[in-house]
Amino acid sequence: MLIRTIGSGDSSTKEAFLSALGMRNEFGRAPWPLPNMKPSSEREFWGWRASQSFKAEAWADSLRVDGEPATLLIFYLDNSLFKAGGFAVTVIYRGTVADEARYFSWRACDHDYKITSSRNCWREYTCTKCGASYDVDSSG
Repeated sequence: MLIRTIGSGDSSTKEAFLSALGMRNEFGRAPWPLPNMKPSSEREFWGWRASQSFKAEAWADSLRVDGEPATLLIFYLDNSLFKAGGFAVTVIYRGTVADEARYFSWRACDHDYKITSSRNCWREYTCTKCGASYDVDSSG
């Protein structure tokens, strides 16, 4: 798997990415399906991509999706609803040309967030399953 960290990403970002995927190092095969993977849409992927900075991305593998050859690209967001998760895109090839892209969301934990602290325009959300948390300040 070829991983590229983005921005100020360092080896700890790479390690967190691999851990979220349930991998010990980048030399193994990415799990398929990814942890808690769900179908997503091109719109959701690009909406998050345009509004948030992904922390890492990886060319993960060549695999077969519904019997057709595909390339798996994994994107690590690790932000708010996507703590220890992100998106995956499979690019399916029919012949020698990329013919179709399919989008998925994934997370190490199937988070169940509850508000654990609240004041004015600030909210903290904590997952009841794994303890991951994030906060939102909507004051502008």
